[in-house]
Amino acid sequence: MTKRKILLFAVLFGLTIAILFGCSSKSDDANKDSKTPIKKYSMQDLKNQLQSDNSSILFINFWATYCGECRKEMPDLIQFYDEFKGKVKLIGLSLDESEDEVRNFIKISKVNFPIYMSDKELAKHLMINAIPVTFIFKNGKYAGSHLGSYSFSQLKEDFEKLK
Repeated sequence: MTKRKILLFAVLFGLTIAILFGCSSKSDDANKDSKTPIKKYSMQDLKNQLQSDNSSILFINFWATYCGECRKEMPDLIQFYDEFKGKVKLIGLSLDESEDEVRNFIKISKVNFPIYMSDKELAKHLMINAIPVTFIFKNGKYAGSHLGSYSFSQLKEDFEKLK
């Protein structure tokens, strides 16, 4: 082989290795992120949240990817959080069994607020038997709830009443 062919072979071989390992690394990182468990949110987490949020308004929304009304209200929740971020806290608690479905929904819907998997005991303790349902807390104290799909205008109105 001539020096030119050897150099060309080395460059092509190096590029091939870089592409293969570069793509592999990125893919592994993406898979790692997409497989990171979604944190469970428990009764203790709620108690801690309410104790630390003693000067704010908190909306906790129970939902699931299989619930049509939940899917319908998600754009309104996203818009609400977008507009009032910094003035209000919004947490989504999924009742789904599959974290993968929740992750996919978050990605596709571009959810901009924290989503957790609800601990079954928390849902049982709060007697969640229909979704979507949103609990509202002000200064760490229960301030109300909303059963069913929550529109942006309803969210905004309830927030304004509590300010």
